[in-house]
Amino acid sequence: MTAHIREGSSVQVVVDVVDGTTAALETDPDTASLAPPWTVMRDGADSLAANGRQLDRNTLRARSVLHVLDTQWDATVAAFGRAVVDASGGRRDQSTYMRFFAKTTPSAAQDLGIPKEIELAPNRA
Repeated sequence: MTAHIREGSSVQVVVDVVDGTTAALETDPDTASLAPPWTVMRDGADSLAANGRQLDRNTLRARSVLHVLDTQWDATVAAFGRAVVDASGGRRDQSTYMRFFAKTTPSAAQDLGIPKEIELAPNRA
């Protein structure tokens, strides 16, 4: 039996191929003694696949939470932008406004996406 595993295959594909090889080895009395190392590999790969699924799930959950928080943040940025414009007497060329929104307007910041929002945030450390 020959199995081909392509580079970049998921761990689950590898588990399935190793399990098939294990089953083939176990079935033939002449090769049954070769099966135990394959069983160990299969079980280890199964564990890696389960960990990978959990990591993928955790990543998806974190991205979902980040999306909700970013949506809430966008509303906060909009309200803050309106307050800064009001404090600047409606003039966007005033230092009060420019201190916070020199690189982008509050409304434009909401459409930038999380990485760009972080990049444009003033460094006040």
